[in-house]
Amino acid sequence: MPEYLAPGVFVEEVSFRQKSIEGVGTSVAGIVGPTRFGPVRGKPLLCTSYLDFERYFGDARNLVFGAAKAVAVNHTAYAARAFFDNGGKQLFVTRVVNGGGGQATGAALGTASFAANALAIGTGQAAATLTFRARFPGAAGNLDLVFTPRTAENLVTVAVPAEAKEGDAALVTAADVAQPRLVLAPGGLAAGIGLPLKSLSGTAALAVPDATKPTETQWSFTTDSRLLVVDKDGKTFNDTPAALGILGLKPDAADALGTVRFRNAAAAVAGGVYSIGLDARVEALLPADALAGRGALLVGTLSQDKASFALAKDPNGLAKDVTLPLTALARADTRDPAKVWRRDYAVTAELDGEALFEYGTVSPDPASPLFLPRAMPAKPQKLADDVVQPAAAALDGAAPAEAAVVAALEAAFEPSARRPVSPAIAARLVIRLAGGTDGDLPDAADFRGDQDEQRGSTGFAALEDVDEIAIVLAPFAAALDRKVYRAVIAEMQAHLRRMRYRIGVIDSQRNMTISEIRDFRADISDDRLALYYPWIRAGGLTAEWDEVQLPPSGYLAGIYAGTDVRRGVHKAPANEVVLGAIGLEANINQYQQELLNPLGINCLRFFPNRGYRVWGGRTLADDPDWKYVNVRRYFLFLEKSIERATAWAVFEPNGEDLWANIRATVDDFLYNEWFNRHLLGATTEQAYFVRCDRSTMTQNDLDNGRLVCLIGVAPLRPAEFVIFRIGQKTADAR
Repeated sequence: MPEYLAPGVFVEEVSFRQKSIEGVGTSVAGIVGPTRFGPVRGKPLLCTSYLDFERYFGDARNLVFGAAKAVAVNHTAYAARAFFDNGGKQLFVTRVVNGGGGQATGAALGTASFAANALAIGTGQAAATLTFRARFPGAAGNLDLVFTPRTAENLVTVAVPAEAKEGDAALVTAADVAQPRLVLAPGGLAAGIGLPLKSLSGTAALAVPDATKPTETQWSFTTDSRLLVVDKDGKTFNDTPAALGILGLKPDAADALGTVRFRNAAAAVAGGVYSIGLDARVEALLPADALAGRGALLVGTLSQDKASFALAKDPNGLAKDVTLPLTALARADTRDPAKVWRRDYAVTAELDGEALFEYGTVSPDPASPLFLPRAMPAKPQKLADDVVQPAAAALDGAAPAEAAVVAALEAAFEPSARRPVSPAIAARLVIRLAGGTDGDLPDAADFRGDQDEQRGSTGFAALEDVDEIAIVLAPFAAALDRKVYRAVIAEMQAHLRRMRYRIGVIDSQRNMTISEIRDFRADISDDRLALYYPWIRAGGLTAEWDEVQLPPSGYLAGIYAGTDVRRGVHKAPANEVVLGAIGLEANINQYQQELLNPLGINCLRFFPNRGYRVWGGRTLADDPDWKYVNVRRYFLFLEKSIERATAWAVFEPNGEDLWANIRATVDDFLYNEWFNRHLLGATTEQAYFVRCDRSTMTQNDLDNGRLVCLIGVAPLRPAEFVIFRIGQKTADAR
């Protein structure tokens, strides 16, 4: 009680009404099964659309299992699509892989392996390994890391004048340092060779002292579109062919810029190391085998007076520095994106398709916060990145020099991808990840999963971490061996018993006959399971299939959820159209269903002008009280709603006041259900009763702290057999 120690006015808040009960949700589903990609351990991921499912777990392409490379339809993905198409809104997904309960070793998770590409950096004691790896196991991890370079702010940009033609010479002049220009030189130049990208040597400088004197370095265009470099005496800088090929420039009047400039002359630091690069519009003019993206061509140092740009002189050091067609990886101050693409495009073309993920800026400088392992971590800090980031980079060994990292990266780039795409898009540079596999077919133990609070749970055990789930399904299991599938159903039954307020939707197996499905059902008795037959024919979601045959549980889970939203959980999820079905594996007639319906086998049937419909709403219970799906689910709804909303009563004084409050709380909730026509009865007395008093509790109950409330409810059962009795009558004469 409050204490009143001094005179005054005290205002206290007191509630004069009983607590209210809010009905829990019944339309949230949980699905367990193999997918092409995505996390295996941890809390199930919530998908609110099929697009979410694809983003987290990959698309609906086939899964490939075992050493024999057995192709399997991706039933989990198809079921997710069917769930949302048929009215589902929230789907929690848990991925399973064979042996996925084990600890990931980096190379494999169970029998599934991670795609990777390991790059050796340096030798001897300074050796290190930079590894790019898919973050999740599976063949879908065989991704391409596509880097799209763009010029950094402080690069000298070289462009070709529009009027340039084969054999013309060019030199650099400048009215001022901030805006040097590339102009055609009068007369020809001595013969020279093409300038390699990474083997330039010599002592010449690219100087821009004034606009009246030619520079010591002159440029010329050859008949094969290569760039010539000679000094003022006609001596070539280098005559060694480059391993990476020759830089080519092919002028075009429509796209050439005709300028050389510092992007940010004011910010250029004297003595700083910079790169000479190409403008993106010039890149589009390069021949197909040109290796330069919008990246560095030459590396040098800006003079103290900012009037000259001295090229690096050491051939070995220069070779490392100039091996930078990827500007984003060249220096930490560049800003270039790295994207992850599925390997479903022609890498030599424009990479048609959709990028899966974009990392943004990356750098090969180990001292940079944008260094690859930091920009692409194995365990992102943000949950949003952790569940979708497809690849990671890791460095094993001592931190190498930036030039060594760049050299290793350059050597790993897919040669056929090093080409500009269009004037608006710079060259894409690709590092390919390989070696990812889907492993062997999962078994019942993989579907069962295990509880692990530190590493994260798997399988059905992971669904226990989400209280909202009310519908459970595992459609892929129906495609497994009969004994394995039966074991998976047993694991689902155990899960449903542990979680109490859930119902499972299970499938027949493909091409089952009437006799086979009857024998299959004979082994199962459970009021929390509903069985559907036969499989559904649907259109393929990928180019691999024009048509597929699918287990019906994904469709039924969506119909359950949609019916709950439109009508309520009291309505039987039957006589509903199966959206997305273009046929059934077998057409069931009236006489066949008469054999199956009494056994609780719910049939899917086709009716002319009415489409494909769910024509059954029974559980697999042997207790007639729980024969119907909607009755079982409605009681689970009532029980969970009352349990959750009366938790406040725990530790309250167990007396008349508490009993009255409990009675009023539950009575109001059930009255609302009756008023909304969810209960059977013309009056509330016929529809339900609530007792919580001395008649429901003994003194022993009170002494041991037990409050017993007795509730009776008259549910609405479906009109499964609609019978009209019609007879003849004689007209009465009046």
